Amino acid sequence: MFINACAEYSAAESIPHQIAKQHKIEVRKWLLEQFKVVGANHDQQQSDTLFVFGEGVIVTAQTGQKSLKLNNELCMSLMK
Repeated sequence: MFINACAEYSAAESIPHQIAKQHKIEVRKWLLEQFKVVGANHDQQQSDTLFVFGEGVIVTAQTGQKSLKLNNELCMSLMK
C-alpha cells in the first residue's frame, strides 16, 4: 500500500508520500529497538538489512513472483 502511494504521489512533499515515509521511518525505528533489546551485534546494520529484505518481500508479492527459489540459510547468515 505505501509503495503504491509513493509511486502514485511521487512528489516528496505530497501528504500520501509523507505518510508513507513516516511509516517506513517508524518501522525502521521499531526494528532497531528490537535488535537492541536482544543485544544483537551490529544492531543498526542488522535492522536495516531486515528492513530492506522486508521491502523486497512486499514488492515481490505485489508483482506476483511466486516461483522464487530462496536460500533461507543465506538470509539467516546475513543476520548474524
